Amino acid sequence: MRLSDPYLCWMRRVTAAARRWWHTDRDRWTAARRAWGWARSRARCCPPFLPGYAALFVLFSLLYLATSTRDYTFDAVAYAGQIRQFGETGEWRWLLHPHHVLFNGLGLLAHRFFRLFHPDINTLAALQVMNALLGASGVLLFAAVAGHLCRDRNAGLLAAAGLGLSYGYWTCATDGRANLAGVVVLVAALGAMARLQDARQTRTAHAYVARAGVLGALHALATLLHQSHALLLPAALLAVCRSPGQPRRRGVAAYLGTLAAVAGLVYLVAASLAGAGRGPMAVLAWATTYAHQGHWWSFALWRNLGHDVNAILHAVIAQPRLTGFGMSGWVPLGAILKSATVLGLLVLGVWRWLAWRGTAAAFWVRLAAAGEEAGWGAPRRARRGLVPVLLVWIGSYAAFFTVWNPGYFVFWVPVLVPLWLLAAFHLSAVPRRHPARPGRWAGAVAALAILAVNNVVVGIAPHAVAANNGRLLKALAVGAHSDPGAVILLAGAGDGADAEVYVPYFAGREVIAVNTLLGRAPTKAHGLASLRAAINQALASGRRVFLHEELVSSEGPYRVLAARYGLTRPELLAFLRRHYRLGRPVRWLAPVEAKDASANYGARGAPDTRRTTADRNSQGRKVVQPQASRRMP
Repeated sequence: MRLSDPYLCWMRRVTAAARRWWHTDRDRWTAARRAWGWARSRARCCPPFLPGYAALFVLFSLLYLATSTRDYTFDAVAYAGQIRQFGETGEWRWLLHPHHVLFNGLGLLAHRFFRLFHPDINTLAALQVMNALLGASGVLLFAAVAGHLCRDRNAGLLAAAGLGLSYGYWTCATDGRANLAGVVVLVAALGAMARLQDARQTRTAHAYVARAGVLGALHALATLLHQSHALLLPAALLAVCRSPGQPRRRGVAAYLGTLAAVAGLVYLVAASLAGAGRGPMAVLAWATTYAHQGHWWSFALWRNLGHDVNAILHAVIAQPRLTGFGMSGWVPLGAILKSATVLGLLVLGVWRWLAWRGTAAAFWVRLAAAGEEAGWGAPRRARRGLVPVLLVWIGSYAAFFTVWNPGYFVFWVPVLVPLWLLAAFHLSAVPRRHPARPGRWAGAVAALAILAVNNVVVGIAPHAVAANNGRLLKALAVGAHSDPGAVILLAGAGDGADAEVYVPYFAGREVIAVNTLLGRAPTKAHGLASLRAAINQALASGRRVFLHEELVSSEGPYRVLAARYGLTRPELLAFLRRHYRLGRPVRWLAPVEAKDASANYGARGAPDTRRTTADRNSQGRKVVQPQASRRMP
């Protein structure tokens, strides 16, 4: 049968349309299948850990927020007060601190942001919430970096949990300190160092220089958040120099140039806004204010080394003696750890001596060869090149803080980052199917559980109770039993040093701190003259001046004042009696109302205002009035 021409034309058109439809949709179907396969392959790698990372962040955020401290440190209250002063006066000098230029500004932004959700939040609470979220972010970032370096995300998560549960890191995340924000940036800088050690990330000169510049920018940001992080310089330089990227000179120049440009520009602007001057020498003098104060330095090296051991152990494990909450019957984990450290060093020394003698050399070589065959400790170049960088990191911080304020455990928190990364390397060194892996991981999990329980019971939980903070109760009592415009004369040194910031922030009373005035004066005589001028100015304005009882009955402040300035208690009291008349002592025995306490410090509940007789006596003050014959004009 012969088809007619119209029918044949119709068949050809249908066939051509079908062919076009088939080829077009087949290509689309193929592309869709490829996209689906790629998504499934990525889903097999990332999603199981993305929920893990998200859960890690949420868990530590809730943990830090739930354990927010009520034992506020001097620095936290001082920063909160400075942010509040900037909001009231608009003066930049309140916002710009020479040793952590950007922290108060970051706290101001956090306070204004949190006020969108909670209008009544105060600056101290805003700093605590900010640090809690920053601490959780640091744990998350460390887990990602460590998991990438170890090629084992479980090891990264476990090491990150160890970092987040360490007492020093945990304490900083529950307070308003300036230390934690810089540590989080250091973790990001660690990731930049790891990328510099990866040959695939530095294949071209442009990539190498760019990553070195990123490291410089992160280092500058960490230094601007806390000046002590300039100590990362040797480790960062070593990371740039050990990188397989070329040319090395351009990488070093990019790192140093970015670091100097960012940090230098910010310091120039900050010093100008703070009124410290615009010249290079004026900016340098402003940036190194504390370095010129001799009481921060200590060169008793042998004694300081003992303080170093206590500090690094306390940064990991809370010790009852150092937290101020000694408990009878509690196992002294710090002492056990010290003994284990000494024993481990002794065993290591004997082993190295035997290896030097040749007795264990052959065994060591065989063990290393077997480990390489099994996949142990055969790290990739990034990990292998990073170990010396981590050791230099630890050494630079340890060397400086051995002579600068030795024994303060918070300064050793940055050292925890390389230490926990080395622990992650140790955990991931055993292959997945090796029989030693379950035991090692079970021991690590048990150690973390013991660490968490010890830190909660010994340090975190007691500090979260407002009734345990006697300085807070005293400051609230000062506000309840003094005139709104009164001025409090106090030492500002020793055990009662925190009153210098507690009384203005929680009681709303202006203070005159003897230690501050003497520290600003060239001599003791000039300092006492400044003290007299400050008292006379307050009295001339019609305000009452109260002398805090610690200046009359306590020797604690005078141990510091005598060591720094040669000022003793009889000398100060004689000076005050010579120029002023000390009135009748004022004591407050009525408890502080709950609403006053919560309004002052924003606690979840009112503190326990029950106080012993010793507490009440230590809170007495005397009214300072000028002698009639010695009243200043």
